[in-house]
Amino acid sequence: MPRAALVSSIVFIFAAFVLPAAAQTTELVAANPMGASTLVAVINYENIAGKPVHDRLVALGRANPNNKIVVKPVAGVGPLSEFLAKAAYAAARQGKFAAFHEAAISAPQANTYYGLRDSAPLIGLDWARFQKDFQDPAIADEVRANAAFAEAHQIASPPAFVAGGQVFSGPWEKLDLAKAAAAAIATK
Repeated sequence: MPRAALVSSIVFIFAAFVLPAAAQTTELVAANPMGASTLVAVINYENIAGKPVHDRLVALGRANPNNKIVVKPVAGVGPLSEFLAKAAYAAARQGKFAAFHEAAISAPQANTYYGLRDSAPLIGLDWARFQKDFQDPAIADEVRANAAFAEAHQIASPPAFVAGGQVFSGPWEKLDLAKAAAAAIATK
């Protein structure tokens, strides 16, 4: 399947998760924005470990509609990782975080500046505005705050979840997402 068709399909499938621009805040909601409890997903979009669990994350959101899934993108070791973390916030300013998130976490190839630029129309991003928003120091501050959050929760290797004061991390294929969802519900 051509890349453009793949991204277009992803955006279409997850259109229900996209929030209107007016509803976007610095809280990046990937699923269930009206959920009464919250699971925080700490994600490095450059880390391919998140890609195999994509279907599990979607299933988690659908099976637990009362769990709002909030993403805290973090930068790993390198400029591409930092670019992708900041890109999430720049996309959110246009009300396109959910579309960006789904495209970034499910991409079969590495996420790059050029890949995002080429996919911007399919995701619904105004690229000129994205570039301007991306330069805002407040976005870099958000990414630094996410790194502090991860450090405070002793998350050394994303992806990981925080719910009910507990950290759920480890190999994604062994991560008990149902237990994370239950912890979030127990503390709402």
